[in-house]
Amino acid sequence: MIKILLGTTSEEKISQYKDALKELGYRKQDVQLVTLTEVCGNTPPIEVREDGYTFEENAVRKAIAYGRRYILPCLADDSGLVVNALNGLPGVHSHRDGWDPAKVLKSLPQDAPRTAQLYCGMAFYDPSKDAFMLKSWYKGGEIVQKADRGKSYGYDGIFKDFMSTKPISAYLRSECLDGRKWTYVRLGYPRATCLEYLMANILHGGMYIKA
Repeated sequence: MIKILLGTTSEEKISQYKDALKELGYRKQDVQLVTLTEVCGNTPPIEVREDGYTFEENAVRKAIAYGRRYILPCLADDSGLVVNALNGLPGVHSHRDGWDPAKVLKSLPQDAPRTAQLYCGMAFYDPSKDAFMLKSWYKGGEIVQKADRGKSYGYDGIFKDFMSTKPISAYLRSECLDGRKWTYVRLGYPRATCLEYLMANILHGGMYIKA
């Protein structure tokens, strides 16, 4: 069994990771996910500044910082939305500058091109090797004119890929999905792709980069 610390305090993201591993075929006796709350108890986890220039840089920073501090292999990601007509914003500024879906729609002129990409950088750090693995991926699509009013996570209420007619959140509610297809849609495509790639390399021997 391998024990992996998730480098996030988001309860929804933690739940998504656990569900995704199950749907990708990983059993609890093979992979044990540990949260920062479980490791820290009543003590707040260390604060990691996400002020890198890329999603990949922020993901690596978090994985290394948490992995070294709590001496556990750590998986962390940084993901967000890149809108071409906004010169790449919100990008890595998604959380730092309050770029919620409403701000994206308000900042994007009605007649502007609406092409965008959902992006994810994900890193896994192994303290026994003092080295990490990194994977990034993106999904191209468009920003919708009006946000989906149903429950959504992140930007999935305003983003649809080029093959869809509605946002990810609306698609999830109206389609019968199972197995891997559900995992990919539910995690916004790029995060699921990164997770599947890294888990295969973690368990079967991948190439590490010295931290």
